Amino acid sequence: MSNSWGEPTWSADERVRRFNQEVTFSGYESSINGDEVEESGPRGRIPQYPFSQPKRQRTSATVSLARTSSLASSNMSPPSSSAPVRVKSEAAVLALEQLQTKPPEERVKVYVGKNNTAMEVGLKDLDKSPVLKSLISKLGTPGPYIMHPELMSVDAAHFHSIREFLLTNEYMPALVNNPHGENILPKQLDNCATPEHYRNEALRAGTLYVIAERLRMSTLQELVFRKITQAQFHPYGAKCLLDLAMVIFSRPEPTELNRNENLKQAEGDSENEATDPLENWLVESLKDQFQTMMINHARQFFRVSNHGACRKREFGPRILRSKVEDWDALGPDVVAIEDDE
Repeated sequence: MSNSWGEPTWSADERVRRFNQEVTFSGYESSINGDEVEESGPRGRIPQYPFSQPKRQRTSATVSLARTSSLASSNMSPPSSSAPVRVKSEAAVLALEQLQTKPPEERVKVYVGKNNTAMEVGLKDLDKSPVLKSLISKLGTPGPYIMHPELMSVDAAHFHSIREFLLTNEYMPALVNNPHGENILPKQLDNCATPEHYRNEALRAGTLYVIAERLRMSTLQELVFRKITQAQFHPYGAKCLLDLAMVIFSRPEPTELNRNENLKQAEGDSENEATDPLENWLVESLKDQFQTMMINHARQFFRVSNHGACRKREFGPRILRSKVEDWDALGPDVVAIEDDE
């Protein structure tokens, strides 16, 4: 029905019904905007929440997080994985058990590190280190011990590996064959799976190499040298080699621990320092990556070269001389062109 103006006419009941619909609709709309609808009467405020605002906020946050993640993934490298967990080998566990069965006079406590951490080894095991054996003392204690100011500079974590070698002729991680064969290089390190693990182990091995030299443990030096040079299942790269060179070339001069023995070995050998096998290997390795090193890590190269001990051992000049010798060997009619890796 409609009136004379063309507008529809409703009965009283129809008007009430439509009015209630409009009130309900306005209540829903207010709840979407985070408001509440007040109803007259004693009941007071009645919250309306068919479409709650927190749900919309969660949806918005999710979209924003996804957008942020997509942008970050293209600009950020994934975090490096944690270092491999070190566990004692079965041989080390067995050796420690056997050590406890020996009488006190055949067990020697070695105190190392800033906190004088005590580590026990067998008396016969010290035959592998003439320096440590010469420091044994028995004054005031029921059993022999070794305590020396120089040993306070040796980190206890590193000496754990030294003791492991004294007991078992090995330290973890051990060398593992290449998956393609026993005599194929590079070999692997047990429990190492990522390039970062291999680089960390190379730097740690470099520190063990320096300690072994101070303690005159030549067999340990040979083992460390094999692990560094053969276990490159993931290549170290120029930066890691420069870090390792800083450890090796900046090692301290002979101290009270081995000064006398070093003088005996150096008699008649004026080039004793230049014959260190790990130094020579580092010189050759960095010479082979010379262009990459100078393009990407020139500042680090000159920092190592200008270090006092490294300069005395001619770190930089030896690399440059070796590189020039390679160029000279090509002859005057050859132009050497090297590609950056």
